[in-house]
Amino acid sequence: MAIDNSKVEACIKAFKEDKNQKNINEMIEAVRVAQFFLPARVPEGMTFEEMQAKGMQPTFGILNNGDNGNKFLPIYTKPEEIPEGQKGQLLAAMGFTGCYNFVLNQPVEMTGIVINPFTDNVILPKDLLEQIKDVDIALSKEKKTAHEEEEKKRKLIGIYVDTVLGLQKKLLIPRIFESEGNFLKELAEDKEKALVQLYQDGFDGEYACPYNESNFNVMALQIDEQTKVLNVDLPKRYRGEGIYERMIIVNKEGKVSLFCTVCGDEPKIKNLVEVDAQGNEKVVQEQIGDGDELHQVMEYM
Repeated sequence: MAIDNSKVEACIKAFKEDKNQKNINEMIEAVRVAQFFLPARVPEGMTFEEMQAKGMQPTFGILNNGDNGNKFLPIYTKPEEIPEGQKGQLLAAMGFTGCYNFVLNQPVEMTGIVINPFTDNVILPKDLLEQIKDVDIALSKEKKTAHEEEEKKRKLIGIYVDTVLGLQKKLLIPRIFESEGNFLKELAEDKEKALVQLYQDGFDGEYACPYNESNFNVMALQIDEQTKVLNVDLPKRYRGEGIYERMIIVNKEGKVSLFCTVCGDEPKIKNLVEVDAQGNEKVVQEQIGDGDELHQVMEYM
């Protein structure tokens, strides 16, 4: 990938024209994330590829100030900035992190880095490089912490989705088809309270049930003398493939039938299925519209 340091060069130009704090900060921020060109040399009789194979690094040129003994690592925004006599055997590209680590880790005391020494001559002293390194380390830790928190959140959501899926299959459906019909009576009378209690039973002690009565809605309907219907809206929080979002429980002349809208691999796509006492599903309507379930069930029945 080609290296484009036009933003760095624009920030350097602004800094050279006016060394106010805003321009200094913007230049440093642009430099922090940029890559630079460095002239390099390899030992005589050895190619760059051979050095790489042996885990060796080339030697980068150091600029010495003969008057005061200052030593700088020269880095360049583009190859054209490098004078003919400074080009070395090869041209390396290095991120600014690698540049300042090279300076800070040298056994010989280094003064700092100089950007485009033969034109812009922007000097970044060693103490500034140490500050930039401290900031980079802090940002890296924050990023790592944020990533870990996001992974923890994803894992927790996965646990909740699996738990809801399990309790719907292993607790809710068997209770609906109880021969005595006690749960359906309880559901018709206590409505949301009955479902909250069942969901709480489905979560173990390590993970608390995240739902309360406001997450459910139960509506009892008397269709005719022989047909009673419970329209049950289940929580949409922590939904996933295979989880039921709505149940239509039909009790016709004592025979219970269960119809559910089930999430597909995409949350917005839901199918209406008939579910038997063993949890087996039969598709009644694919891609059912929200609110069309009861009408579709009555036509199906």
